Amino acid sequence: MPVDGIMRIWPQTISVFINNHMQCIGCPLAAFHTIVDAAIEHEIDLDGLLEDFNKVISNKR
Repeated sequence: MPVDGIMRIWPQTISVFINNHMQCIGCPLAAFHTIVDAAIEHEIDLDGLLEDFNKVISNKR
C-alpha cells in the first residue's frame, strides 16, 4: 500500500513520519512509495519503523 494510502486510512501514522524526519507528508511520491521504499529512501531501519507504525495504529503509544 502506498504511503499516502496509509496516512489517509490511519492519520495517526503521520506522527511516525514526522518523528522519523521523513518528509512523506505532501510528497508527490507518497502516492507511489511503500513503507519499504520510504525506509530505504530515508535510510531508516524498516523493522523499527514498522514497529512504530503498529504501535500508533493499535493505540499502544
